[in-house]
Amino acid sequence: MKRLRITCTTLAMLYLTGCATIGPQTIARDRFRYTDAISDSWKRQMLLNMVKIRYADAPIFLDVSSIISQQLVEAEFHGSLSWDAFLPTDSQTVGGRGKYADRPTITYQPLMGEKFTRSLMTPIRPAAILSLVQSGRPVDIVFRVCIESVNGIYNRVGGRVRTHKADPDFYRLIDSLRKIQDSMAVGTRIRETEDGKQATMISFRKKDIDPHIVAEIDVVKKILGLNPGLQEFKVSYGAVPQDDQEIAILSRSMLEILQELASCIGVPEIHVIEQRARKAWRLPLSSIMARSYP
Repeated sequence: MKRLRITCTTLAMLYLTGCATIGPQTIARDRFRYTDAISDSWKRQMLLNMVKIRYADAPIFLDVSSIISQQLVEAEFHGSLSWDAFLPTDSQTVGGRGKYADRPTITYQPLMGEKFTRSLMTPIRPAAILSLVQSGRPVDIVFRVCIESVNGIYNRVGGRVRTHKADPDFYRLIDSLRKIQDSMAVGTRIRETEDGKQATMISFRKKDIDPHIVAEIDVVKKILGLNPGLQEFKVSYGAVPQDDQEIAILSRSMLEILQELASCIGVPEIHVIEQRARKAWRLPLSSIMARSYP
């Protein structure tokens, strides 16, 4: 009987230990592990596609559309005791069985067709770009990566067939905008127009700010050809503004952004000689995120 009690106690402890590993306790563990795994895989996939674009190969994106994790713990315990009143014999049997199963179901979906076009080839809305700036992202980096031109002042193009340097005024423009942003003298807001639609507005503030910042605001207005007497301007998508009260932003698509970033990736010289890849743009990738400009 002592042996029977020890066996029962051991099986009960094993059962309770198995139960402690599932249930609510697994939520925090599994959620963060899946989050880290998806994040790392997206970074690797993005880097791989940038290298593919660098070699003029088509990018392929694979979405993780769903994750279903099922965990199962089963435990079974059985025992029996028998004896014979006429014969001096008895028998004891103790048995147990445990089972643990983790069945994650992960669904992948390739990005193609209309979804590919909508996600990668549609230009980013200027309002979304300005929202990034409004949330604190450096305006010079955002404009340098996401924008093709502002009121006809063009950014550099290095990842496509037609490459060209940026207009000199473009670097002066984003440098002034960064100084204005750091002084908190610029902001965006949404205004409802007469036809019921919403328009994004950029406002400059001159009250209670440093005179040097006022001078930078005047520089921005001069470069963009804006009305110097106004403090608020409408933002629209396009290459050329309608008048001196509008800022026309020609934004890039995600595919164009990837092409620009890929153009700065260095490749072996032998690959350039063999024409497997074009020569890298003279600007290193790290300089896109730098504050100083050539």
